[in-house]
Amino acid sequence: MKLFRSIKLFKSYALMVVMASLLFSLVACGSVQKPDFSTEYQAIFTTTGHLMFGKIDKYTASYIVVKDVYLAQNTVDPNTKAVTNFVVSRSKQMHKPDMVYINQTSVAMIEPVAPDSKLAAMIKEEKEKEKSQTAK
Repeated sequence: MKLFRSIKLFKSYALMVVMASLLFSLVACGSVQKPDFSTEYQAIFTTTGHLMFGKIDKYTASYIVVKDVYLAQNTVDPNTKAVTNFVVSRSKQMHKPDMVYINQTSVAMIEPVAPDSKLAAMIKEEKEKEKSQTAK
């Protein structure tokens, strides 16, 4: 009888250890560490071929939240064939989004945007234009 209680007690402890391990594994799998970018803006490339630039605000296992989002665009002069690149703030679109949620499975790659890059300069210039237009 004493042996039976010891085995039963052992099984109970073993079950608790397995359950605790399983719970710990589930919690650990759900948490994702946000990449530590030292730059203000990041370039987010999606699996659908979209490219946006913004500030990663939140990073989870299922999605990322990007704020202050810009899209790169260009125009071609039909006479000279010269290409002009510029950025457009997503907040200027008709629905004026202030953030973008991106499904993690749609993210192909994330890169930092160097503060001294041409892109960073174009974003800064666009932000200054936005400020001067709202001040009027």
